[in-house]
Amino acid sequence: MNEVCGLDVFDQSVRHYGLLRDLFEGFDPRKRRDRAASDQETIWSLVACLASGRGKFRDLDEERADQAVRMTLGLAKVSSS
Repeated sequence: MNEVCGLDVFDQSVRHYGLLRDLFEGFDPRKRRDRAASDQETIWSLVACLASGRGKFRDLDEERADQAVRMTLGLAKVSSS
């Protein structure tokens, strides 16, 4: 549960300072995939993974399986490793 609390503070800070907007500026928001995570969801999940101290791609699988983390970060989908 500490991870979710830490990610919540991180998520609020990133959104407050407009960092997500800056990060996603180069991505086309209309580009959607039905089966996979969007480019924005993939980048945001990687950033959140790194911010929580998990720096391996396989850590995304844990993030994808944790509904509380996905809800905290506003992610509908997370890419698999």
